[in-house]
Amino acid sequence: MKICLTFSIFVVYLFSCYGALNVTEELMFLKETVLLQKERIDGLQQTVGDILQRNEQSVPSDTPQLADITQREDDVVMEKSNIIKRLVPPTQSPQLQTTVAFFAYLSNTQLTSPHQVLIFDHTPLNAGNGYHPNSGIFIAPKTGVYVFIWTIRMFKQSIIDLIVNGSIYVSIYNRSYDDPSGAVGADESVTGYAIVSVNQGDDVYLRTHSAHGDNARNMFSNEFGRSTFGGWILH
Repeated sequence: MKICLTFSIFVVYLFSCYGALNVTEELMFLKETVLLQKERIDGLQQTVGDILQRNEQSVPSDTPQLADITQREDDVVMEKSNIIKRLVPPTQSPQLQTTVAFFAYLSNTQLTSPHQVLIFDHTPLNAGNGYHPNSGIFIAPKTGVYVFIWTIRMFKQSIIDLIVNGSIYVSIYNRSYDDPSGAVGADESVTGYAIVSVNQGDDVYLRTHSAHGDNARNMFSNEFGRSTFGGWILH
């Protein structure tokens, strides 16, 4: 009985030693696996570092090529600009290019008499601010050759003068058709124009002639037909 008990204890001891050996072996295996993985990771990091270094070293060799391409593009743009400058004449400064032009018309029908300055009070366009709608006078903001044009819608006969610096430059005559029956309106429109060399500060305006008629006459202007005055600088 004593021998059997002793044998049993011995067997248990052997199994315990075997189990301890298995745990130790597993720990050693895991340790070796971790070391092997660390070596592989270190190797991969070294490989990545080598690739990055080669890429960094290759960039400077490409940079001169990119700079050369950019320079050639700039040269092409500059050459195009020079060609355009040779083909297109130089323009004047913005101050000298200021546009002078105006267009005005009567906002409603007015009575006129001889030697009356015609005041076109509504100005849709007044570039350069040369026209003065309160007086009907255009004062040239700069010297140049101007075109003036006007349309007058008048009852019966009319003579309209273009006045430049107080003197008659040109006159336009119009006589409307008189219908004895009175069934047809007796007003017509006439258009005149003139090309004038004007100095800065000169005044230009429209005025009825002395032979315009002793009696007051209507100058019509409404949605069916306007009496207008306009002008612009040629050069």
